[in-house]
Amino acid sequence: MTAAEIVLKIKDKSIKNKETNVAIGYDITILINTNDINGAVKYVEDYFQCEEKIATEAVKMWQEELGEPLSPEQKALNNEAERLNRLAKQNKPKCPTCSSTNVQKIGTGERAVSITMLGIFSKKINKSFKCKNCGYTW
Repeated sequence: MTAAEIVLKIKDKSIKNKETNVAIGYDITILINTNDINGAVKYVEDYFQCEEKIATEAVKMWQEELGEPLSPEQKALNNEAERLNRLAKQNKPKCPTCSSTNVQKIGTGERAVSITMLGIFSKKINKSFKCKNCGYTW
C-alpha cells in the first residue's frame, strides 16, 4: 500500500478504530496537533501494517492536507462557539407530542382572550406553549 492510498483511507470517515469506534483520521489528527508525530507514524504503521518509511510519508501528506494547526486562540473560539451552540439547543423547549422545537410561547393576552371567550372550557388555561407543527398545547 502506498502513502497516497493510506491518506485516502485516513480521509474516509467510515474507517474507524475497532477499539474506540472513532475515525482513524481523527486519532491521527489529534496526535499531529499535539506534536506527537512519532506516535502518529507508529499508529499508521500498526493500523495499516506498512513500513515506517511509508507511514512517515503518509503522516507528512496528512499534515499537508490538514494545513496549519489552529492557534490556542482559534481553538478557544471554536470551543466557545460549540459550547454556545450546545446550550442553545439544550434550552429550547420541545413539543412532547412530536418532539419539534418549532414552538411558541402562549402570550398572556392570547390566553386572556381565550378564557374570556370560552371561560373554563378554554384549552389555554394552565398552558404555556403551543407547537406550530402539530398544534399541541402544554
